[in-house]
Amino acid sequence: MAQRSAPQNPTGEPAAPVVDVPPQADDQTRNQNADVVTKDEAPKVKTEKELERERRKAEKAKKFAEKKAKAATKPAAAPKAEKKANKIEKDKTTDAYDPKVIEAGRYQWWEERDLFKPEFGPDNKVKPEGYFVIPIPPPNVTGSLHMGHALTNALQDTMIRWERMKGKTTLWLPGMDHAGISTQSVVEKMLWKKEKKTRHDLGRKALTDRVWAWKHEYHSNIKNALQRVGGSFDWSREAFTMDPNLSAAVTETFVRLHEEGIIYRANRLVNWCVALNTSLSNLEVENKEVEGRTLLDVPGYEKKVEFGVLTHFCYEMDGSKERIEIATTRPETMIGDTGIAVHPDDKRYQHLVGKFARHPFVDRLLPIVADTDVDPEFGTGAVKITPAHDFNDFNRGKAHNLEFISVMNDDGTFNKNGGIFAGMKRFDARYKVIELLKEKGLYVKWENNPMKIPRCAKSNDVIEPILKPQWWMKMESLAEPAIKAVENGDITIKPESAEKSYFRWMRNINDWCLSRQLWWGHQAPAYLVKIEGEETDDSDGNLWVTGRTEEEAQKKAETKFPGKKFELFRDPDVLDTWFSAGLWPFSTLGWPNKTHDFENLYPTSVLETGWDILFFWVARMIMLGIKLTGQVPFKEVYCHSLIRDSEGRKMSKSLGNVVDPIDVMEGIQLQALHDKLLLGNLAEKEVATATKYQKKAFPKGIPECGADALRFALVSYTTGGGDIAFDIQVIHGYRRFCNKIYQATKYVLGKLGDDFKPQPTVSKTGRETLSERWILHKFNVAAKEMNETLERREFNAAATTVYQYWYSQLCDVFIENSKFLLAPEVPAEVQESAKQTLYTALEGALTLIHPIMPFVTEHLWQRLPRRPSDNTISIMKAQYPQYNAEFNDPEAETAYELILNTSKAIRSILSQYEIKTKGDIIIQTYDATSYKTLSEEITSVKSLGGKFLGELSVESPENTTRPAGCVVSAVGSEAAVFLRVSKEIALEQEEKAKASLERAQDVVRRQNTLMSSAAWQEKAKPEVREMEEKKLRDAESEATRLEEQIREFEKLRKPKNPRTARILKAKEPQLIEGAKRTLLLHGSKCPTPLHTVLKTFHSLTRPNSILFHKKNESIRPFESAESLEFLADKNDCGLVVFGSSNKKRPNCVTLARIFNTKLLDMCELLLLPSPDGDQIPSMNNLTMGVGMGLRPMLLFSGTPWDDPTSTAHVMLKSMFMDMFKGETSDKIDVEGLQYALMIAAEEPTNGLAPVVHLRWYKLRTKRSGHKLPRVELEEIGPKFDFKVGRLQEAPKDLLKEAMKQSKRPNEELKFKKNIGMDAIGDKIGRVHLTKQDLGGLQTRKMKGLKRRAGMESDEEDTDMMDVDEVSEDEGRKRTKTA
Repeated sequence: MAQRSAPQNPTGEPAAPVVDVPPQADDQTRNQNADVVTKDEAPKVKTEKELERERRKAEKAKKFAEKKAKAATKPAAAPKAEKKANKIEKDKTTDAYDPKVIEAGRYQWWEERDLFKPEFGPDNKVKPEGYFVIPIPPPNVTGSLHMGHALTNALQDTMIRWERMKGKTTLWLPGMDHAGISTQSVVEKMLWKKEKKTRHDLGRKALTDRVWAWKHEYHSNIKNALQRVGGSFDWSREAFTMDPNLSAAVTETFVRLHEEGIIYRANRLVNWCVALNTSLSNLEVENKEVEGRTLLDVPGYEKKVEFGVLTHFCYEMDGSKERIEIATTRPETMIGDTGIAVHPDDKRYQHLVGKFARHPFVDRLLPIVADTDVDPEFGTGAVKITPAHDFNDFNRGKAHNLEFISVMNDDGTFNKNGGIFAGMKRFDARYKVIELLKEKGLYVKWENNPMKIPRCAKSNDVIEPILKPQWWMKMESLAEPAIKAVENGDITIKPESAEKSYFRWMRNINDWCLSRQLWWGHQAPAYLVKIEGEETDDSDGNLWVTGRTEEEAQKKAETKFPGKKFELFRDPDVLDTWFSAGLWPFSTLGWPNKTHDFENLYPTSVLETGWDILFFWVARMIMLGIKLTGQVPFKEVYCHSLIRDSEGRKMSKSLGNVVDPIDVMEGIQLQALHDKLLLGNLAEKEVATATKYQKKAFPKGIPECGADALRFALVSYTTGGGDIAFDIQVIHGYRRFCNKIYQATKYVLGKLGDDFKPQPTVSKTGRETLSERWILHKFNVAAKEMNETLERREFNAAATTVYQYWYSQLCDVFIENSKFLLAPEVPAEVQESAKQTLYTALEGALTLIHPIMPFVTEHLWQRLPRRPSDNTISIMKAQYPQYNAEFNDPEAETAYELILNTSKAIRSILSQYEIKTKGDIIIQTYDATSYKTLSEEITSVKSLGGKFLGELSVESPENTTRPAGCVVSAVGSEAAVFLRVSKEIALEQEEKAKASLERAQDVVRRQNTLMSSAAWQEKAKPEVREMEEKKLRDAESEATRLEEQIREFEKLRKPKNPRTARILKAKEPQLIEGAKRTLLLHGSKCPTPLHTVLKTFHSLTRPNSILFHKKNESIRPFESAESLEFLADKNDCGLVVFGSSNKKRPNCVTLARIFNTKLLDMCELLLLPSPDGDQIPSMNNLTMGVGMGLRPMLLFSGTPWDDPTSTAHVMLKSMFMDMFKGETSDKIDVEGLQYALMIAAEEPTNGLAPVVHLRWYKLRTKRSGHKLPRVELEEIGPKFDFKVGRLQEAPKDLLKEAMKQSKRPNEELKFKKNIGMDAIGDKIGRVHLTKQDLGGLQTRKMKGLKRRAGMESDEEDTDMMDVDEVSEDEGRKRTKTA
């Protein structure tokens, strides 16, 4: 263990210099002091002021001199810089565990002792336990390893080490693949980059020599990387696909299958890659989908080429002026057209069937044929036929006996059959064809056309179908037994989705094109027989013979062509890389020879690989293995997931997201990562893209993680499901786990002592305490689960099991508890039993995790004392833990889980109520068993209860009186924990108690709903039923305890001191609310514009706002608001502004209001780009010039703000007012109002989201020539334009609670009907009248109101309504006046 007094410098670094002698004053200072003394002792008497002045002057001079002396004796700046550098290099989390030290030399130590080689029995046969063999998926010798190789290495080595520890004969067979296309392509690119030469400039022999040199260089790099990761390969059996034995296996297979007629020669269309100048199988072609006109980069072309377009043009009919319109996606191939097809039922063209069209550029007539495969709805319904350059047309050409005219060379230019286009590149010819068609008046139009564009997976070139004589393999007869092998269970494929894909591909299999026009690889053992005096067609399979040697081929030719003179010419083509790879499981064991390995270790056990090469490799191995050996090549296939980068993209060198496992294990600086990009063949544009990603993903480079952390992370990633998102922080996190293992082991070794002797066998002592019984039971469970999960290949579950055992059970619980068991005052026999249990639990933990973490476990295991008569040389050979019935102890588990849950509840409640001194705890039990357990194990509870635990007592179930003055935390249905607190503290946590009660009641409702369903009653297993019932009991008990606590809170409401009164007063509704605090948070991605928004809001709402700069990864407000509620409650904030950005919702600002720790409402604003195209600048480049705490004038511009039916505008207006209103004050700034915020809303448009604009203005007062100054608005700060996104309205009950107000100062206590209060506070009354009928209103009879003759009553009434009424008094006045 590291000593507490140890220096904080890294190991081996010098400590900072120590200055023992204090700095001395210089001569000037001494003289000044002497002068002062002399003056003080002078006989002349001075005044007090003069003496004080001199004293101060002397002190000042002395301090100055001391400061100067210190500066002179101060060490140079260099050591300080060195100390700073040391501080950067030091990793605080891993000062004890150093992977460099632990891993150094360990692999060589294993190899020197032949620990990786398979162990056979005395009879040189497989051991009785059986054998386990994995042939490595051979990495390509094209460069360094990537994370995909590290993943497959980690998984396979985990299985191999696990099976080896179970006593089996194990072999992990290493090797590498020559990777024909990939390797030759890399070497050719490097040749052109460095020497500006092509392979043809060098010649075949010189190029292959260069490739062999490349292979030797990168083979050693890859081998070193495989060893560095810890792979336990038997390197004495290493294989390479072009080794003599493996090459002999390729030749044997080709010759044997050719003799059986399975391999044949044919002139057929192939997928031709112009860039690589070779044919490809269908599996090496990737289809890129485009929705319409798209410009794509094509190797060999400076400008992008147009795709996704359907070009319409016409052929003229021979002998007439009639035309037939054609539609095609490849107009350049019309030069090779030899026919036109139409549907026989298409009435538009029925009269043309049997006639001929005339080609506009070459002297050729094109017959018009009827073909039922033509789609009349596609294009024009007439299809041109190019049999030599289209896979569909190839079959049509054969069906209608059309001419096959190849118009293209291997380099993508037109040959002599191309007429005026001869020598022109294919896509240049595309545009030239269209130009000439326009000149001849035959061009019609173009239109968008969704389509798939076939591209080479290696070069990204567009595939060109070209007619070539090639070697082909018939696949249908080979596929049938391969399908049956999986159906019958002879081979299992995991996961199930991979098995379905296997069947789907195998049942729709096509013949395999074996030929590749390369120089690096296995040259086909086929010879063309050129007979003297006869024409030789190299597409004629009868003129070809095969042989294991040229002499054998010569004899076959002599037998086939007796009496004829001939010469043999070997086919220059090489075979597809996957042909030799398909023989890997048995050729590496010696086939076709009958070797010891082949006879004893075949078929192999497991083939572990990525699902992306299931068809390239796995299916072909199964087919060839069954055909050539009569047995399946392996019994199980496990397809792991693909590793993608943190953004979900496939790893690619051009993107810069390919990570070298060595860099992860050893660490690398960012600049070194950039430098590695320059070593490959990346173009400048690709280097720039890759550099940009590296800066973003690894801003500080990659930290040193070590092999064990890398392996554990990769194993834990593997779920057997979707792809893996690579994250370096996860791997670095597991380095801390390695440190935990390291520190825990060192602690245990220190506690065991030098004289400790473990028991002869793994067994109990018979004197175990409850905690010992518990850890042995947990170890037993972990061993059982580890074996089962590894057997099922559930690697993630295995990693989780062993992680939980190490971290949560052994380290955090038992080792902590053992400190009390090993205390000096504890009896010796109890201490001895605890030590034996510690040893068993630790030794078992190391062996459990060894297959995943080999280095640190070997290092620590070698330091453990050995059991008597145990001479095991390495943990690799130690027995893997198995289920032990003696350790099975569910009673101890149940009892100790109660102890742990109680301790957890104690720590939780102490933390919740922020107890920083000793807190007294009462444990109330509710059944006799719990009382007995907790009473007997009270020491364990104390040891695990945390450092703030004070007095601890346990109450029996007979005690039914709830402890007074306590808050509660439920343990379950068995017990509850009560903490004594003051009333003030209790009331502060009331809302949390109510929230906890709601959660508990939700659980109760869910459990009741689940358990009351008929389906659950019928189908639930007993163990599931028991678990769910316990969950219900625990929730009900927790709800009961919390209800009691809330009732206690109600009793505490009457304040007994000023502090309690203030707390209660703060919780009451207020007449005028205070300023709301705003919490501003960043999401996982927060680009500069969004950061500017948050900084702007923060600068204008200070001091009532908090801005957190840390990125929050998992917050998704509209999915779960728990994180926002927690953070808002923790920081006492009523408003939350959360900024995040992703592809679906870019630059998104979410405004949320919190009430009583619960989300009230929420609005999403999407930041729009500036209409004038200007970028929102960084806040660092902006100055708002607004003082802290100033309140703005809020101007809401636009009619939508006054529309009460517009939910978005009502909510936003309220939110902005809450955010910017600040503190209410009766003081006015001398300058008056200083700035204004205008929030303008665009007029609503149907179908479009509302848009709001935020603008900030500084108010400037200037002279006006009058008493009142002229006010001008000066725009400041950034401009924000938002589109309103999602809304979440407040629940009615919560909104009602939030809108409560306190009583007004002059409001009467009792409510009186029809009497209310206006906004100012004045009393107002309401008088209710019945509905008035003015038509029946009684009035005085007056002449002016008499009904006129002939007037309808309705009109009359209307007229009367228009007459002014005159009062009686006013009538008298008028009469007198008259």
